Amino acid sequence: ALPAGLSQEAVNKLSELFAREARLIQRCKHERILRIIDFFHENNREYLVLEQIDGTPLSVLKPEAGGFSIEQVI
Repeated sequence: ALPAGLSQEAVNKLSELFAREARLIQRCKHERILRIIDFFHENNREYLVLEQIDGTPLSVLKPEAGGFSIEQVI
């Protein structure tokens, strides 16, 4: 959520910047970049709708101390 107390002008500007960045990422076409299906603003929050990919969620994997190994990342 956006910080409390922002002016409507600031909220509008942040929303505009978010949308601009989302459109830039949408133009990126690469097998290693998750595709943005849509984006929107609702209740003072910005949302990205991302493509779903198959695989094991990172929350299920147990990283080694200090993070994932190179092999795990690949």
